[in-house]
Amino acid sequence: MPIDLTIPHSVILADPSGVRMVAKSDDFPEQWEPDAVRLVERFGPRPDGVAVPASLAVLPFITRHMAVVQFADHAGGLAFRLLVLNHRLYDAISDPFAVSDAFSPNWSARGSLPPLSWTPNPPPARTVTEVADILHHDGPLLLGATQALVDGGRVLIQRSEPDETLVRRLWKLLPLSVRNRLAFATFAFGSDPRFRLSVSSNPPTPLPFGTLGEENCRDVPQGYYELALQTAAESDDQAMVDRLFARRSSGETLRLAVLLAGLMLLALLASKFLG
Repeated sequence: MPIDLTIPHSVILADPSGVRMVAKSDDFPEQWEPDAVRLVERFGPRPDGVAVPASLAVLPFITRHMAVVQFADHAGGLAFRLLVLNHRLYDAISDPFAVSDAFSPNWSARGSLPPLSWTPNPPPARTVTEVADILHHDGPLLLGATQALVDGGRVLIQRSEPDETLVRRLWKLLPLSVRNRLAFATFAFGSDPRFRLSVSSNPPTPLPFGTLGEENCRDVPQGYYELALQTAAESDDQAMVDRLFARRSSGETLRLAVLLAGLMLLALLASKFLG
């Protein structure tokens, strides 16, 4: 079946008077509105004295949909713009930064928003040259954080403001199986449990169990994925980079093993009954 390329979107304001939706496209269903408001409410209050310039987050939204959330300071509060992609479209693009770059927010919009649709161009392939260049920017942090995310952990980096550059670089290093369902934020308030990767101006001390900070990422024992990625970059091995980005997640591998075990059991039972 063809992929639905439409991207319903809405604008939500959060200020001292509350959280409310002020604009949406006609294809943003009314029944989604309470869930959209709750998604924004869970960001929590902005810490005193913290400015929020252009920021980006990705979260699951409604069954089989992902929300690419742009947010920033606006009119004495915060403004959020939700771009909602079905899973098939989100997986085909596999880059929420490209989605955000393609559709700039209009924080002053009210009422009905124009419809949006993705242009069905294949995403550019990631190259070994690109990986090598990224790893020149604090490779130990990037590789350690990447391995932690591949292993199912959480990463929380302390910064005084959003660090989109860091998150973009990490995104480029992750296999498709991880990044297609990874919830992240280039800026979050405290430690938001919804995000497996986030940047925060005020992370809790100590960090929650299973969460790695910046120094933890630098010191984490080297794992298979980061070692293989580093080796591929140093040896200019594009084929290895392609294999690493296409690798299954541990969850996918487990599901495949369970499926194969079930098929073997069915085959065994069938042979007994038919034999």
